[in-house]
Amino acid sequence: MESPAIMFKGMTDSTLGIWVAHGEGRLHFPDPALMDEVLRKKLVPVAFVDDEGRGDGKISQSYPFNPNGSPFGMIRALYPGWTGIWP
Repeated sequence: MESPAIMFKGMTDSTLGIWVAHGEGRLHFPDPALMDEVLRKKLVPVAFVDDEGRGDGKISQSYPFNPNGSPFGMIRALYPGWTGIWP
């Protein structure tokens, strides 16, 4: 995914194999407009994908590929205007 995060510069469309077994960290947007803004501003540098690395708008939203059920497979989000990520 394209992102302003400096630690992911040059990694757009990369697929990294990781193993997770938890349901923590689910991103929740009580206001759908906030989620739309995060997506529009490309503030999601990392997302879960399936075994084929599909990230073409069909990013996995179900277990086991997305263990916490975050919308659009979101793993991290950036603060607007900030190019680092928080854990």
